[in-house]
Amino acid sequence: MPNDINGVYSAIGMANRAGKLVTGIEGCIKAIRAEAVNLVVLSEEASENTRKKIINACNYRKVTCMEYGKGGMLGKMTGKTHRIVIGVRDKNLSKLILSKMQHERELLNE
Repeated sequence: MPNDINGVYSAIGMANRAGKLVTGIEGCIKAIRAEAVNLVVLSEEASENTRKKIINACNYRKVTCMEYGKGGMLGKMTGKTHRIVIGVRDKNLSKLILSKMQHERELLNE
């Protein structure tokens, strides 16, 4: 596996250290409704109900929503326990995380 695979988690950790993350289902839904997030990362382990709630809120407010990773790793990168969803409140950090996700997909498809 390529060495750059953990770039997404590193970028999420950087956003956390900068104080630019919202975590948890209810916190993220409030932030989406307030148009305070630019990107939402939804764990692959999210239940159908949670997935539907988050995706519908994101679609309504035109917020980018990406499914990525496991709740344990998302929690670890945020300094918390298991997290199903995180929201990124900074436009540039959102772009960085999205570019890392794209780069990872390209590496995995080679």
